[in-house]
Amino acid sequence: MLLPSFFGCGYVAPDGPEKSKYIVRDLSHLTRYIIAFFQAYPLRTVKGLDFQDFAAVAAMMARKERPQYLWPRRRTIGMAGGGHTTLAELAVVRRGGVP
Repeated sequence: MLLPSFFGCGYVAPDGPEKSKYIVRDLSHLTRYIIAFFQAYPLRTVKGLDFQDFAAVAAMMARKERPQYLWPRRRTIGMAGGGHTTLAELAVVRRGGVP
């Protein structure tokens, strides 16, 4: 449970028998704490490109921009998907790819 105390938001939930996931449901917390942290300390791998798209889509959502092809079918916000629409998957559409 280190992530919630480090970032000051979100919670850890079970995601199968041997793993957990960190969940932040409040968009303002996501932008204020999580995205701000990774902008200050950028990822130096290919995941950094995914993060840039993720942050751009989160910013669009914060401004309440609703291009039909970017707005999620469900309000799931996360970097990895399990059969549901996430900001990362939406970012692929934003770059011109196919989700």
